[in-house]
Amino acid sequence: MKFDLNEAIRDVLDFLKTHWKPSLAKYIIWPSMTVGLASLSVPLWIDIANWILVHQNFLPDYKFPLAQPNYPLGASLIALCVLVYFLDVWLKKNSKLPNQLSELPSQVAIEITTRMKSAGFTAQHLQDEKIEKLSHEITLLRFFGSFPKEDKATALAESIINGELSGGAPQAKARALALLARYLCVGERGEQAENWLSISKKLCPTDEAEIAQAFIDAVGANNVDVAAGLLKVSSPSSYAAFFMIKRTVEGSKAALGWFEMAELSAQSLDNDGKVALVSALLSEHQWEKALDIVETLSNESFSMSPALAQLSAFTYLVNAIKAVELRESVLTNIPFASDLFPLADDSESIALRNRSVELFKICSGLARHIGAEDVANIADKYVLWLELRNSETHELAKVELQSYFVSYTQKTLEYLPLAFAFGIDIDFESIEKEVNRQTALSRENNSILGLARFVLAQTKKPASAVVEYIVRHRAQMERAVNSIAIKMLEIEALARSGLVDDAERLLQKMGGSGAPDAEVRNLQNIIESAKGKDPVALAISQYQQSKATNDLSHLVILLERENLGDRYYSYCKELFDRTGQESDAIRVCNAASSLGKFSELHQFLSDKKDLVKRSEGLQAHWAWSLFRKGDLSGAHEQVALLKQSKSQQPDLKALEINLSIFGGVLPRFCGHFKEA
Repeated sequence: MKFDLNEAIRDVLDFLKTHWKPSLAKYIIWPSMTVGLASLSVPLWIDIANWILVHQNFLPDYKFPLAQPNYPLGASLIALCVLVYFLDVWLKKNSKLPNQLSELPSQVAIEITTRMKSAGFTAQHLQDEKIEKLSHEITLLRFFGSFPKEDKATALAESIINGELSGGAPQAKARALALLARYLCVGERGEQAENWLSISKKLCPTDEAEIAQAFIDAVGANNVDVAAGLLKVSSPSSYAAFFMIKRTVEGSKAALGWFEMAELSAQSLDNDGKVALVSALLSEHQWEKALDIVETLSNESFSMSPALAQLSAFTYLVNAIKAVELRESVLTNIPFASDLFPLADDSESIALRNRSVELFKICSGLARHIGAEDVANIADKYVLWLELRNSETHELAKVELQSYFVSYTQKTLEYLPLAFAFGIDIDFESIEKEVNRQTALSRENNSILGLARFVLAQTKKPASAVVEYIVRHRAQMERAVNSIAIKMLEIEALARSGLVDDAERLLQKMGGSGAPDAEVRNLQNIIESAKGKDPVALAISQYQQSKATNDLSHLVILLERENLGDRYYSYCKELFDRTGQESDAIRVCNAASSLGKFSELHQFLSDKKDLVKRSEGLQAHWAWSLFRKGDLSGAHEQVALLKQSKSQQPDLKALEINLSIFGGVLPRFCGHFKEA
């Protein structure tokens, strides 16, 4: 029923007229009540007059009060008024309010609210600001897997359509609804997205609605040509939208092909398009092209998008890894053996890593500012890892990491894998208690607790205790760690504890579980080693089949333990060529020195001057190399530099003695001692 405010006002006036118009009862009650009250209580002015008359001496004959309270009369008149009132009420008892009057309060409230909203009395500009703020947060964070995009978008849309934000301006509501429709048009919420877009268009036409319609039409028809109309407008948002539609429908490779054929640049796209472009390049393993793109972006672009800052940080990081097959592994998680993961240590790679740290910090700051604490925490962990791997920031980073283990909290568990890898002093008994406590308090799918269990399993002694711990906590571990990784740890523990048959049975079960062939062969080698076969021979065979950097690194470690001369030296050089790591370069130098390959050592160090400047271990080798070449002054200078930096290289003192002997210093000292 349509509500008419004017009609309602007339009804109210009629009601008042009916119930308050003059009547016989009112003519009796009003004067009677007035006289009755006056009889019970004399007015103040009469009291004053009475006092004056009683106390005056000018007119002795009139020294008496004008009036005295008449209680019987007053009570009678008041009783009469009450009787007449009840009689009047009884006579009117059949006169009821009309139905429309009983509904009037709620109708008036609704009408007033509507009129206030339309007139702007609900602080419309504040609602517009809130709509813009919430939709902007969804726009920025929708690229992160941990962000509940669908729930946030649905809540905002419902609030705009029929909730607390419905008083916003049509333009602001239309833009927000169109954006939300675009973000949810792919997947199960497609029908809901179309409904939001329909409401957006009814409010007012917007550019966002046109782009959202192109997304819905192209995705629904699985045909990019449906969205070709976007290209009629040469704008960054249109180009970016078409690129994202093409990637959604046809894949990253096709989208990148179109981008190249169109001869566009990163500056041709808006920030969302830049995020999609860098993401596509990384997904297609076009590492160098991604680096070329992000190097053209300004800090202003990064400061406006946490997703762009994070993806660019990953781009710099992967290009600092020379072992190409390992690059993709750092995009999802920090490697478990993060202290050993091969990051190149030359100046160019260090610069890339430092830039990655800067961008992770930008991402963390932006995410934390808009309340995305989980996104910020991930970025913070990558920052700490890279700072731990940088010799210039290692000590400060280690102090920061140690600070999380003063008291054992949720933060402690988050950083447990890093602390375990870098040898931080950890009270594992307290960690175990904290994990048990939080397991009892938190939801079952807490991945942090599952990862903590996986770390704790590796601390158990003997190997049989590792197996027992895995059996007890397998379900919790599998919520955070790949089941294949858990089985690999279990098989290794079984083999090392002598339960070879059990290890083989578990390995057979892994055959059809999707475990990588290389990992299965590694586990088979562990079992064979437990049976007594030569682990070095098994490792060589494994590497020759896989040619994987991880297998080569494992082989070098085994050869280092066995001290197997030329073969060790050869594989060390091959490993360094793949990783560019300082530790692998030191291995090459140690092997060359032990084999007496001094000319090769000198040439190796001469070719790696950039790396030598950054490593005390390599500088010590360089000093010895200069000494062997007869460059005593150069060797002296190098030793002086090492001593100035308070180097703890073990063979530095021996080199000083040799320099003293060959420089003629020691004989003079000996002569002086004889004279004494």
